[in-house]
Amino acid sequence: MPQNQSALHVSRPLSDMLVKFDPNLIGYWRDVIWPKKPVAKLTNQIRSIAREQLLRSYNGKTGANGRVTRVDFATGPTDSYNCEVYAFEAILDAIEQENADEELQYQIQKMEAPISAMNVWLERQAIETQLRDTNLWTQNVTLAGGLQWDVQGGASNPFADLVTACRSVASNAQRKANIVFMDHLVWSKLVEHPVVQRMVNFWSNGSVITASILEKMLETWIEPNSIKINFARYNSAAEGLAEVYTSYIHGDVFVGYQDAPGMAAFGYGYKYQWNMLAGDKPAIVFEFPTYDAPMGGRVMRTVTAVDYHPNQAKSAFLIKSAVNAALSEFNGELA
Repeated sequence: MPQNQSALHVSRPLSDMLVKFDPNLIGYWRDVIWPKKPVAKLTNQIRSIAREQLLRSYNGKTGANGRVTRVDFATGPTDSYNCEVYAFEAILDAIEQENADEELQYQIQKMEAPISAMNVWLERQAIETQLRDTNLWTQNVTLAGGLQWDVQGGASNPFADLVTACRSVASNAQRKANIVFMDHLVWSKLVEHPVVQRMVNFWSNGSVITASILEKMLETWIEPNSIKINFARYNSAAEGLAEVYTSYIHGDVFVGYQDAPGMAAFGYGYKYQWNMLAGDKPAIVFEFPTYDAPMGGRVMRTVTAVDYHPNQAKSAFLIKSAVNAALSEFNGELA
């Protein structure tokens, strides 16, 4: 008698398929926004040369008896960085490791958990905390009411707002801006705005505006490939509660001039990272035994020490509340 087909197979999880969000594909922006400066100590000073003295205009004519105007350099204010130590850990329980189903890749998930937590935390420190603080960026404007970019009429003019920001950076840094950073939801309101649409006007019923087109419109003040669009989100809900996803940059727009750290650095700021922990990964992972499990186990701890530190605040301009974050179409992601 032939076997009933339903008796030949017991349904079980696939061993080569796992539904999992890969945080490595998000595209975090902190290392683009804040170039890395490895440092040997957790805190130290940063000396400066006074720009006003270097650019001072003197009368260069020689005087009687060949007298020549004598000039010199001057030192500027001394700043300091202060690296904060951050750490997360996960425990690889010996019993759970043996008991876990193969497709869950228990050890891999446990190793990735603290690294993922560190990525989220560092991105929040670099972007949400530092990049959006009007106390740090003295060149700033907060848009309100009819000036916000989601208002398609009246005095709202996102292109003029960007020009104001870019001109401020170009005048203070005396170079073109090379960072224009915003969330994709803010970008959508920018390119849909009637003022911007009228400037392009390829088609009578509206034009598709790309980053390169807007960069071309602003090329007097910004470098090519300056516009950076953020898609990354973090879950701001506590464990056990419904997920709440939030943009790191929220509804703000950051414009700045950035360069590589060195002996002639004049960018708006840098990531000072203790060089013991300054590899390509966000942090170093340490492994050591633990007794916090019935049969023991291992602790996987990720550690880093950084300071996302502004150096030339006037080389940046912050547009706060470019859009109304409370709009339902944003799903609370910009709040």
